[in-house]
Amino acid sequence: MAIDNVRQIKDRLDIVEVIEDYVRLRKAGANFVGLCPFHEEKTPSFSVSPSRQTFHCFGCGQGGDIFTFVMEKEGLSFREALEVLAERAGITLVAESRSVARNRSLFDVMERASSVYRSALRSAGGEAARAYLARRNLPPDAWDIFELGWAPSSWDTLSGELDALGISAKEALDAGLVLEGQKGLYDRFRGRIIFPVRDITGRLLAFGGRLVDGEGAKYINSPEGTLYSKRRNLYLLHRAKESARSRDRLILVEGYMDAIRLHVGGFTETAASLGTSLTEEQAHLIKRLTDNCYICYDSDLAGQEAAIRGMYTLQKAGLTVHVVELPAGKDPDDLLSLPDGAELFTRALQEARPLLLHHLHLRAPLLREPEKRKKAVDDILAGLSLLSPVDVAPYLPAIAAALGIFPHELSALLEKRRSA
Repeated sequence: MAIDNVRQIKDRLDIVEVIEDYVRLRKAGANFVGLCPFHEEKTPSFSVSPSRQTFHCFGCGQGGDIFTFVMEKEGLSFREALEVLAERAGITLVAESRSVARNRSLFDVMERASSVYRSALRSAGGEAARAYLARRNLPPDAWDIFELGWAPSSWDTLSGELDALGISAKEALDAGLVLEGQKGLYDRFRGRIIFPVRDITGRLLAFGGRLVDGEGAKYINSPEGTLYSKRRNLYLLHRAKESARSRDRLILVEGYMDAIRLHVGGFTETAASLGTSLTEEQAHLIKRLTDNCYICYDSDLAGQEAAIRGMYTLQKAGLTVHVVELPAGKDPDDLLSLPDGAELFTRALQEARPLLLHHLHLRAPLLREPEKRKKAVDDILAGLSLLSPVDVAPYLPAIAAALGIFPHELSALLEKRRSA
């Protein structure tokens, strides 16, 4: 059935029209040519064949069909590319299950909810939210770019709007937008700035809500469920993917405002993990776009420790990880809000340490204290042993010297731990 899907899409879509959404093409004989979107060049070497419905770059060797192009350009799996192209072609996938069809309707519900939240931000009742965003020096055009919204403080604003739009209580519950209490449904998000969370293809999966005033958790998020799995997504990755490819790096921060501030400041290759726990699934998402990840969490000790834990997960998955250290007391949002913030952040990126050397840097004070040295050494060895000898080799001399042993002795210790 998947073969039927592919054939239908290829019959209905012209590869030239699809690629022209990304590349300026000009006719050259029977084919079209343009600058390759997969590498930097000044002379066009990228060719598209209408007759064969294929593309090929004579500069970098990249080539394939319409599916290959969308997968490579957008950083998608085959299934995701199939869904994107099927929607463009107006084709219902024949293999689509009931659960997939149900998810599609829930995506629509989420888009309706986003529209309600965005309208509320601009309404008279959104004054408190607008004042908060103004205090954070976030201009109104950024509200639209990042689709920010406002969930009013009343208990049933969204649920009432959704009901008026014909959206059932079950759909609202399944989408995680409302909760069920003894007196009926009530809105999950109340009195909060709303941040939409989209997957890498741009589908709206979840919302985050930042409390503006009063008591309660500072941030709450949509629940894990039918649509949303936090471990499989990164905030703003759908907006960062083009820059991550072209700049060959992804900057990873912790929170919504950090990511938005970096985008506004020109660092559009930024995504947020929405917490400090990183997963293999997130690592594989990043690896679709680039092999280089710069982790930039808060400058406090907890943030630094979180970076250490997460970066080994990413490096083990094949990424080259650097840790960005910010001035004491600053997070990315704070730093980029300064007049010379962009310059300071650029310098921090340039001075970012490879993960192994950063780990060593953090543990250096403990290595100098006899009563804490053994624990620090064990911690360093535990991290190193997760990685392959190839990853560790460039840093063996420096780490061995810091531990007071020879490189071959460090190699032996690591091998023993790996085989244990």
